[in-house]
Amino acid sequence: MIDPEKVKEFMLALVKAPELQPANGKTYCNIAARRVAQFFGCHDFDAEDLIADAMIWILLGSNYWIKTKDGEIAATFARSGNLCFAVMSSERLGEAHGHIAAVFPAQCEISPSLGHPVPLLANVGKTCGITKESVDFPVSKGEADYFLWKL
Repeated sequence: MIDPEKVKEFMLALVKAPELQPANGKTYCNIAARRVAQFFGCHDFDAEDLIADAMIWILLGSNYWIKTKDGEIAATFARSGNLCFAVMSSERLGEAHGHIAAVFPAQCEISPSLGHPVPLLANVGKTCGITKESVDFPVSKGEADYFLWKL
């Protein structure tokens, strides 16, 4: 567990990092996820070449991660200074690549498109910033899956 204010500072700087801004059709959610995990002392994503789908497979296959579909649980976990990711695989997205974003330690906010509260994410992708889950993942695919890291 890390002081949530320090997590916020780190994530706010992360989403603004010049080298993580989308360019030439490339996005960098995998690099951002690796940096967030390392900030928390988690080394599951240390391999330099991991893409989001590979990270999702790691989350699915590890006893150190708890999967939930409940965004409010994920947000509560993150607000306590814990590591949590929102994910969607390329298969579910129907795209070439999956997506992964860290849950930002803040209260959920209502998503008008989903009709219920969703977590805020430190999103690095096609857009970068602190945004609602329903902005970062297509609403037509439902809410993301969440993975909570247990020490």
